[in-house]
Amino acid sequence: MAFGVATTETKADEPLMDGVRSFICDGPEGAGDEPIVLLDTDTGWLIPKEPTLKVAKINDGWRISGQELGFLGYLKQPASGAWSFDLLSNRGYEKFDCIDISDSVSEVITVIKPLLNDSILENEKNAKLAARAAASYATAKLKRTEDELTVMTLALEAQRKKTEDTLTLLAAARIDVSKADVKAAENKVQIESLGKNLNTALARVAAEQKKLATANEKKAALAEVERKRLEEEAKDLRNQLDKCKQ
Repeated sequence: MAFGVATTETKADEPLMDGVRSFICDGPEGAGDEPIVLLDTDTGWLIPKEPTLKVAKINDGWRISGQELGFLGYLKQPASGAWSFDLLSNRGYEKFDCIDISDSVSEVITVIKPLLNDSILENEKNAKLAARAAASYATAKLKRTEDELTVMTLALEAQRKKTEDTLTLLAAARIDVSKADVKAAENKVQIESLGKNLNTALARVAAEQKKLATANEKKAALAEVERKRLEEEAKDLRNQLDKCKQ
């Protein structure tokens, strides 16, 4: 049989023993005394250290059962006024004498309340100091982070401006190169046009020279024919003259 003590947290200035009943019962032989603490909650009574146990209020005490542990017990105070715990388990039937120590525990709580209050106040003070220190640290860290972000923002803005200027220069250079390319292309077209015109003129000159040479050749041929004709006529005239002389 093993039962626990109440561990529910509360402030020292509250009635800690409200809804709490404490008992000390004789344990099995050689096991020593066993504490039983019962707590009244909104959902019924329970044993805080063994919440799986079923606890039910009866007229003269409580019925306690544990299906997994395989036992059924009654903590009760009969008409004689002495508390006992009747247990039925796999060991058989056993009965243990119990003492209600709720009043004694209440007196102890009353004595330690001021100490608990002082401890709670000290803990609250320490918690506030810790919270202030944490807030100060967080504020300082946030300030440093903001400063770092400001520096990074300025650096990024400077880099962006530098990149923008570089892109502007590149665009201007690209425009100059494009203009030079256009000018070069225009010059090339002009040179090609002049070359074509020159070739055309040269072709015309060659054609004219050819035509002139052909005409000169024809004139020379005609002159030669005419010369030969005149020579024949002169020869005939001399022959005729010679005949007349005879």
